[in-house]
Amino acid sequence: MTAASCDEHQRIPFQLRPFQQEHQQEISILGSVGLAEGKLRIQYTLHQAENQAISPVMWPSAQSTPRRRDELWQSTCMELFISTPSMQRYWEYNFCPSGDWNIYQLSDYRSTLQVEPSCRQPAITYCQKPGVWELDVVTQLPNPLIDQPVLILAITAVVKQQNGELSYWALHHGGGEADFHRRDGFQLSLVQPGGASINQTR
Repeated sequence: MTAASCDEHQRIPFQLRPFQQEHQQEISILGSVGLAEGKLRIQYTLHQAENQAISPVMWPSAQSTPRRRDELWQSTCMELFISTPSMQRYWEYNFCPSGDWNIYQLSDYRSTLQVEPSCRQPAITYCQKPGVWELDVVTQLPNPLIDQPVLILAITAVVKQQNGELSYWALHHGGGEADFHRRDGFQLSLVQPGGASINQTR
């Protein structure tokens, strides 16, 4: 597990791995995450392989009025799961390049999924350059996590290919199928300002 103290000026880098390794030849996904004043700041950057003349990825079109929506994972969607080392409860964030979004809370592994009421619409900025797509997000922590000294995160992505297939990306894949909800996928740890430092465990 990567552990880092986080302040207003610091972002922790990450790189996601595909569940099916053949997708590693098509794109790469990396980014950074930081925390300040109860807000998460996440950047996801997708790079297309240099030998790809046409993008292998389907990107949802930007919406003039982004809204809270379910099942964003059925298309290209950047995701984040967050909790604490001692909580069974955790939260799932969905960010779509279209600007649509959702934030859920779950009581335990895949249990009692419901919309998180304490979080407002995140600020999502999407930028496309030749061979590069960037998604920048600023979003609230849910109220139960604001005063927690240590947060653990699973950073993930679902990417829809031009052929309609979905590929699954995460910091860590455990088990025989792609499953972002597994607790062993929470590989990145942030120490909030004022929290006690912790050691790297993996």
